[in-house]
Order: sequence, then C-alpha cells, then structure tokens
Amino acid sequence: MEVPTAKSLGNIYPEDAVESQTKRWNSLISKFKEDYGKLPDFISRSPGRVNIIGEHIDYCLYEVLPMAITADVLLAVSVHPQESGPSTVRLVNVNPQKFESRNFDLPDTGDVHIDPSTLEWTNYFKSGLSGATELLRRKRKDFQQSVGMDIQADGTVPSGGGLSSSAAFVCASALASMKANGVDKVDKKELVEVAITSERAVGVNSGGMDQSASVFPVQGSALYVSFVPELSAENIAFPEMKSPLVFVIAQSFVAADKHVTAPVCYNLRVVEVTLAALVLAKILRLKTLPPDAGPLGVSLRGFHDAYFQEIEGVKNNHTVSKADFQDQLQSLVEKVDQYLPQEEGYTRQQLSEILGMSIDEMEQKYMTKFPIRAERFKLRQRAMHVFSEAIR
Repeated sequence: MEVPTAKSLGNIYPEDAVESQTKRWNSLISKFKEDYGKLPDFISRSPGRVNIIGEHIDYCLYEVLPMAITADVLLAVSVHPQESGPSTVRLVNVNPQKFESRNFDLPDTGDVHIDPSTLEWTNYFKSGLSGATELLRRKRKDFQQSVGMDIQADGTVPSGGGLSSSAAFVCASALASMKANGVDKVDKKELVEVAITSERAVGVNSGGMDQSASVFPVQGSALYVSFVPELSAENIAFPEMKSPLVFVIAQSFVAADKHVTAPVCYNLRVVEVTLAALVLAKILRLKTLPPDAGPLGVSLRGFHDAYFQEIEGVKNNHTVSKADFQDQLQSLVEKVDQYLPQEEGYTRQQLSEILGMSIDEMEQKYMTKFPIRAERFKLRQRAMHVFSEAIR
C-alpha cells in the first residue's frame, strides 16, 4: 500500500479542522517563501498518535492498538538540482526561538552523521534521511547520495508530550527524503520499517508502534499493529453511532523528552524486558532463544513463542487461536510470579550468574547500544506488565 498524495486538505483533516489547517499551511508556505525566496516543491506530512491499548509492549513484539491524531509534523521542501560534490540541507523551523536553524553538508559518500549524545532537533530529520538513503541504496544500485534540500518545519505534536512527535518527525523526514530523490510511490510498510530502525540512531531504543501509527492509519479508524511473524497493520473502523465518537486527549504540559529521560526510563525498560526474556529462557531450560526484531535482538514475544513450541510442543505458535494465546499469556504471568520473585530487582552480578555470562559480556551485548543508568533491573515488574498488558 502506497503513501497517499493529497490535493486537498479535506482529504487529510476532519471537516472541523480544515479551516484552521488551511491558514496554517498557507502560513507555512509564506514563511518558506520569505526564508528561501521561492515556493516549496511539496509538503511532507506525518501525524502524531495516541495509544488505546498496549502500553510498552510493542518493543516486546506484542500487538498494539493506537490511532493517528490531527496534530502532525509538516515539512515544506524545495529540492536542489543534482550536482557533483557535497550536497547541502538547510533546515528552518516556524518556531526559530525554540528550534534554531541549521545547515549541514552531505559528503560524496552520502553518509549522514548523527551525534546521538546531543539533544538536537535536526537529528530527527537526519535519522529519517539516513534511513531513506540506506533504503534507496538497496533499491537502486547507482544511488549513493541524497540531493540537497531547503526545508521549513512546522509541528503541532507537543514535543515530549507522549504523542510521538519524534516518530512523526522521522516519518515525515524519511518520506520527504524519498520524494526529493525521485521516489513518487512510497510503500507504507517500507517507510515504517525505515523509520523504526533509523529513529534508533538518535539514541532511543524505539519499538514500532509510533511509526506504524503515523503511516498506516486511515480516517475514522484505530490501527491493529502486529510484529510477528512480520510487521503488519489493519485499520479497525469505529462503530457508527448516532453521535460522533470523540476521544479526548488531555495535555498535562509536563514534558518528558525520551532522549533526555531514556537512560533511566525508556531505554532502561527495553534492557529490562530483554534481560527478562533471557533469564526466563535460561530458568525454563530453553535450548536457544532465537534472534528476532526486538530492539536488542531478542524479546519476550520471542521467548513466549519459543517456550510453547520447544517445551509445550506447539507446532507453530503464530497460528494458535486467540483463546489459546490468552491462556498462554496467563500461564506466563504465573511463571513470572514463580521464577522472578525479586521485587527489589536483580543486580548485574545476579544476572551474570543466572545467564552464565560475564558482566562485561552482558553489558557489551545489552547495555551499551544505548545509554542506561541502573544498579538493579526490575525484571519481575517489566515481564509481569508486558504479559498482563498483552492479555488486554
């Protein structure tokens, strides 16, 4: 399925938002002309999301049910002519007091340098550009380097507000980069897969829900996203009602930037659920825990399927009924209660002894890809949450 090209804002926004969005888009185009002395060639858009069911389980490869929202990221883009030598990308924001203008050059190699240690808004554009560049290299043997671009950014998804502003920005950036480099028909699944992996270059162990919810949805629907055996998404239409169905999203105005809090929150949770999968596999005597699409290479869903196939004799756990799958999850909740009893968490030394690997090896494999800070790892709480939430 291709990313749609819209000719009217009525095809993008709900009816009651078209008037205000028309003013916003016209303002963006005017600001672009003011800054660059020309009109943009196109505008790339990607929305934020709210999650209905499935909190913190997408990076464990369990299904989730988010939906896109009206708030979005817009990138007005003018494409530079293709020339030899380095190409230049110029980025300005309609809110320059908060997001300073930036320019950067792409060398002849086409590689995009990102410093994940710095909190820099243009890193999100760079990550989308980097992912698009890698995809185009795989699809076109003669592709090496992106063209230069002039870009004006405008976002209404609150940064650090829990509505996936970063994923919206990365998706819009990857889409813009592909369009600028001559791709007129962009496959939604390819775009999501690019955005999932490329956002990790910013320094966050992201799952795949946010990017899927920014690309796959259609108006009036939630999105059922699955990650096993591969990424897939199904739009679930809301039932027709006499009065319109309304979701209220409350803004607390408390910002929690993932890049800033990740070492003790998001990235740490990913490490903890990964270690929980490894520890459970070891305690329950699985011969192996197969690698999968989890951010660190293995996941609780991978453990789940491997356990029931290897120990319980299920032929293919991807094809069991929903009722049987829920029973399996309940069984795993009980196993977590039995085999991961430590409410206070597990030290590195304890984990090293259970897993039969040195602390250095464990840290190298699972704790250095993205920065984390912790003395104890809450495997029980994380695994219990994931299996219980997956039941929901």
